[in-house]
Amino acid sequence: MSKQLISFIVFIGLAITFVIFFSTISSGTNPIPCQEPLTYRIASIDPRFDTDRKTIQTVMEDVEALWKTALDKEVLEYRPEEGLVDIHIVFGKEQQRTKKEKQLSQRVQRLKKQILTRKENLERLRKTYEKRKRDFDKNRNAYLVAIKSFNTQIEQWNKQRGGIPPGKKKEVKQMERDIKRLERKVKRKRQNTEMMRKRVNNKLEQVNRLVKKQKNTIDEYKKRFSEARKFNQGQFIAKKDELRINIYQYRNRAELKTVLAHEAGHAMGIRHVDNPKALMNDMLDEQDIFNLKLTQDDVSALAKQCDQ
Repeated sequence: MSKQLISFIVFIGLAITFVIFFSTISSGTNPIPCQEPLTYRIASIDPRFDTDRKTIQTVMEDVEALWKTALDKEVLEYRPEEGLVDIHIVFGKEQQRTKKEKQLSQRVQRLKKQILTRKENLERLRKTYEKRKRDFDKNRNAYLVAIKSFNTQIEQWNKQRGGIPPGKKKEVKQMERDIKRLERKVKRKRQNTEMMRKRVNNKLEQVNRLVKKQKNTIDEYKKRFSEARKFNQGQFIAKKDELRINIYQYRNRAELKTVLAHEAGHAMGIRHVDNPKALMNDMLDEQDIFNLKLTQDDVSALAKQCDQ
């Protein structure tokens, strides 16, 4: 069975498309499944897979129900101790590559979230800085106006009267105190504004470093995983003394169900069919694996195997 999977990762205007092909090989002669259900058991699960027997059993229950819809009869049956077909979940180079791809993909996702969070914080800081900058400019302008007004008044008195009138000295002292107070206020607001400016710049540098790190990670991802590769995702093997299904690689539960259902079809003796939408097509790139259904070609193939 071959299947084309397409996933998209888009960050900061960059897009990556990766394609994974997988195939299935079947051989040998199988029992006729409709005389009695084809029995199976879960033989082994490599511990490097994040799954257990209960999960595989539950997925196979879905597979049983799916194939039952073909002829409205049980064609598969779980026999944990004496099943005819052994199911093995085998951790090979396919799943190892998928695991590494998933880890790198998750790293890109984490960077995306970090960048988004940092950008949101940066925007909040930028708004705070702009508000403080406006407040600082307002107070500085008020300070400059007060100094100008004070100096103008002093100059007028100096020209007209030869100095500050005796009755205005108290007023001048108050003006000087007001100007000093404004000066201290402006100085404090300048310091606060400068601190906020530095925080904004530091946050911007953090975002830029993360964006660069993300770009490098995406480049690494493209270099390692954007190339299309073809490999066995699952395999049914029929020998004189052994019937077994090997599952080598899957990305999620829906994909595991699809592979197991396809291999179970081979175990029941069904060969590949031409319909590109069929479960038993050798290139499963037109199926909705999250809403998996049999086509009439799948049903006909099983009916033929059952001599119906």
